Amino acid sequence: MAISAADVCSLQYVLALFWQTCFMLGVVKCLGVFLPHINVALSLTPTDNGVMFGIYTAAVFCPGPIVAYLYHRDILRRFQLVLGALLSSLGLIFASFAMNNLYLMTMVTLSGLGSSIMSTCLVIGLNEVEPRRFNAFYGVGKSGYACGMALVPLLGEFLMREYGWRGALRLVGALLGNIIPFVLILDVRRRTAENIDGAESERLSQDVVQLEEGDDTYKQPHEVPLRNACDEDGEQCREENLKSCRKRREHASEWTDKDEDRASRSWNWSNIRRKWKQSLFCRDPCQNVVILSTCVFSMVDGSWHAFLIPRAVNRGITPMHAVYMAISAAIASFFARAFSGAVSSRISTPTDIFLLMTVVNAVSLLLDILLFNYSIMLVAAFASSLSIASRATLIIIISKDRAPLRYFPLLFAISDISFGVGSLLGSLFVGIIADVSGSYYVTFWLLIALDCLLFLMMLPPRFVKSPLVAQM
Repeated sequence: MAISAADVCSLQYVLALFWQTCFMLGVVKCLGVFLPHINVALSLTPTDNGVMFGIYTAAVFCPGPIVAYLYHRDILRRFQLVLGALLSSLGLIFASFAMNNLYLMTMVTLSGLGSSIMSTCLVIGLNEVEPRRFNAFYGVGKSGYACGMALVPLLGEFLMREYGWRGALRLVGALLGNIIPFVLILDVRRRTAENIDGAESERLSQDVVQLEEGDDTYKQPHEVPLRNACDEDGEQCREENLKSCRKRREHASEWTDKDEDRASRSWNWSNIRRKWKQSLFCRDPCQNVVILSTCVFSMVDGSWHAFLIPRAVNRGITPMHAVYMAISAAIASFFARAFSGAVSSRISTPTDIFLLMTVVNAVSLLLDILLFNYSIMLVAAFASSLSIASRATLIIIISKDRAPLRYFPLLFAISDISFGVGSLLGSLFVGIIADVSGSYYVTFWLLIALDCLLFLMMLPPRFVKSPLVAQM
């Protein structure tokens, strides 16, 4: 079976996303390995560590809406990807020259901003290239987190013994710069009706039917009958339908642009109320619950990843054995991210698996707290990583499955903001609590409480179906 150009393009996006995610989480784990030396060199406290990890994670996710908006400007697509690759690499290199806390946080934030630009652009581009197999490809691309958790801390530990934490951080930043060739070969052209192949003609015809049945995005006064354009020759009818579809989409685009201009000049309370009632978040209130759940989940995700190694060292585990815990977590993360998206809709619903993984994480954290044994800590790290990685993939799929395809860039951007804010708050609170209490014992009880809250929050989306999907 021949490989099509679309398959090659999809593979390029998946490889670039894999490399980006590999170093995004790998940097967090690497900083965790360097942390004892950084704390001595720069006189940092656990609160400072929490702020640094939180700001880095927030910078990775919060700029998503701005990046997504600019990515729709065709001329800026390549520039954004290259800028993100440069910032993520140079931020780490310049961070190695830090002499104070403020400079270190600034450079780490720039590196996180570069990762945010790349991640948002790559995910939106992948969804444009392969929307039908997005769940599987997205999971494979995000499985780079697992390799980052396993390999980058080991590499950082080896380089630190040879070159110190500053030299090791420079070399890790230089390795991250190898993503630049990936983003240079990507096909970043916008997918339009003109370059849809014959296999997509059926989906194009379905879009036309949605236009005729009153889709609120394309309503316009000058409708052209399409269904009864011809009844005799099926092939001729199909061609005329596709031509008419393209004309109507162009006309709809012109009309909606004019309508938006008129609306922007008449912003009053009634218009705001009308737009809110027509918005995705008013028509499907459970979508708001999913967004808030993303924030709560990211507090668990960011805190657990940021303080896995520091907490193990704080409990008397050697740094190398703490890295082995990260490797155990990485193995679980790889399988969870690679297969959760592909199999979630086959064995059950994504929401059911999300709820199950929430229970698994709460139990593993409880065992880790109550039973101080290195073997149990290894198993608990594996189970927690399996749960967190699965839910990180599923939370996007849950949100995506509750809305039409055209809303995906908006949902992805808002989810990024929610995830970034939650990671910042989670890492900050964990750092403050550890600083006040002198250990990370209390902080893991906080993570269990957040998981219990998350379980309750995800029950409404499980049982209340989206009205938007029901209309499709």
